[in-house]
Amino acid sequence: MQKNIPNKVRKPTAIKILSALCIIAGLILIVILGIEKYVMPSTSLTLLNAITIAIISVVSILLGYGILSGDGKSLILIGILIIILIVVQLIQIATGELSGIYGLIVGALVLYSLTRKDVRRMFGFKIY
Repeated sequence: MQKNIPNKVRKPTAIKILSALCIIAGLILIVILGIEKYVMPSTSLTLLNAITIAIISVVSILLGYGILSGDGKSLILIGILIIILIVVQLIQIATGELSGIYGLIVGALVLYSLTRKDVRRMFGFKIY
């Protein structure tokens, strides 16, 4: 007798990559914080900078986990952060710093991938 198993929504590749990048970025920030604090104590790492880096790294790891688990709040928060990134990159381009083009392209691609139907379906948003 076959049990009625609900269909799981398959995780899109973009979500797997984005969550892995968030988790890796958080871990890298923790390593950088440790290097700055203990290996090179003569650098000008203030307590406020250290706390900021620690908070950003923990939030990055939690967002990566939330995205991988399919939490809709994590998707919304990542979307907001990507929009902020795009605005910052546009300001950099407007001030003459052309290296902001790379961040703008990456931000636009990530934002585009977050609005796809399979991604929205995974996070439980209505598909129109």
